[in-house]
Amino acid sequence: MNGESPADTNRPTRVVANDPGDQNGRLKDLGGSKSDRWNNLLANQAVNALWIKHSDTETREIQFSATLAALVGISPKCLVPALAGAD
Repeated sequence: MNGESPADTNRPTRVVANDPGDQNGRLKDLGGSKSDRWNNLLANQAVNALWIKHSDTETREIQFSATLAALVGISPKCLVPALAGAD
């Protein structure tokens, strides 16, 4: 159902922990982490949770901006509040 063939699901998954190139923290205001991958993932999940089926382009832009502003407004200092904000 997810578009992967059975052969794809048996392939090992590559996991990277503590990648120095990922520790820039440019998006730290969104997710509270030095990991920009994490912060980006959190922001994308929050935006993708929006109900935008009947929204026009302008309304979608407002919804997306407001969602990201809310994440910044939560001002996570650690990951636990950030996780609560994405729900």
